[in-house]
Amino acid sequence: SSSHKWFIDACSYLRKLDKDKEPEAAECPYVEYYHFSREKVNDTYYRVSGTDWFYEGSFWSEMPDLNLACEPLIEELYNTADFWLDMGVDGFRMDAAMHFEENQPEFNEQVLNGLYEHCREKNPDFYMVSEVWAGFSTIRDYYASMTPSMFNFDAGNTEGKLIKTARGVLKAAALAGSMVRYQDEFSQINPDYIDAPFLTNHDMGRVSNVLMNDENDIKMAGGLLMMMNGSPFVYYGEEIGMASKGSKDENKRIAMLWSSDSTAAGMTKGPSDADKDINSAFDAVDKQLKDENSILNYYKRALRLRNENPEIARGEITLIDSLCQGYQAAITKSYNGSTIGIVYNTSDEVITVDISGTEISDMKIRGYLTLNNEEITLKDGMLTMPAQSICILK
Repeated sequence: SSSHKWFIDACSYLRKLDKDKEPEAAECPYVEYYHFSREKVNDTYYRVSGTDWFYEGSFWSEMPDLNLACEPLIEELYNTADFWLDMGVDGFRMDAAMHFEENQPEFNEQVLNGLYEHCREKNPDFYMVSEVWAGFSTIRDYYASMTPSMFNFDAGNTEGKLIKTARGVLKAAALAGSMVRYQDEFSQINPDYIDAPFLTNHDMGRVSNVLMNDENDIKMAGGLLMMMNGSPFVYYGEEIGMASKGSKDENKRIAMLWSSDSTAAGMTKGPSDADKDINSAFDAVDKQLKDENSILNYYKRALRLRNENPEIARGEITLIDSLCQGYQAAITKSYNGSTIGIVYNTSDEVITVDISGTEISDMKIRGYLTLNNEEITLKDGMLTMPAQSICILK
């Protein structure tokens, strides 16, 4: 922040500095903590008031960019990390990792790696997930940092593969192919990677808006997310179909709807600048908990299945090619000597899948996700699946 003591002290020093003299870290160490320049390098540079100096602020004038090549600054950041680790924090989310230094991915990867390794020395189970808001190839390349997770913006995002599949724009077979691609190409760079799929986040319109409040599509998107490898991230409110409005950040970050009574204990006011007319098409948590077929209880069933079957998060994926066609797809996931099958029907129709003669022909139904607790049946190798359903076999 431009209100931070480091920045305030650095600017104060520059105001007192003779015009023909270069700043010295020995006199003010904080002048090396930022990108100061006597020239306005580009439109992301802002003038230090009362001086002929400028500073870089790629996102905003009130967010001066740190000079992460400065070793004393890095030590400061490591000390800050230690403070939180000592408080019991187990991991960090690294914001805007590809913007540490613009257009310098190798440098940014080194910064991520340095902090990760520093924290792992204190806590071998330390976790890091980084925001690299970019296409597949850039996300893949950032795994060269040898840090565990990058948010998967190829799968997530309002135009990502998970939401497109839930909408029916992308077919299940294509999503299954992408799952294998993530596995093969991410692991080729970092064998210990942990994928971090998601649907939307605090910078996007909410999933209910993107899916036009279609309850079935919202459930389908959540089910697809919970069957992904790695550690899926749920943005609070997705599990009850909360709404947003427009592009204003505050409208994407309204308070969680715990209760149908806005004055109930535990309800927060949310951002003061948010519009007051953002109404969800779906009930708050208190009412959804009582509705067996609510979005919330669908998510709870999906999470239970995920926890009961560790192959879902950790298994090596193999396509069952003969069963991957159009809105139907089937894969196996193998972990620690155990294999499950997952069959998807992302269409709006009931389908029957003939699994006889395939890798999952001898398996039985282990569990399933259907929109309103409809039954999936398996008889004589024929798996009958309702619209927008997922079946796990073992």
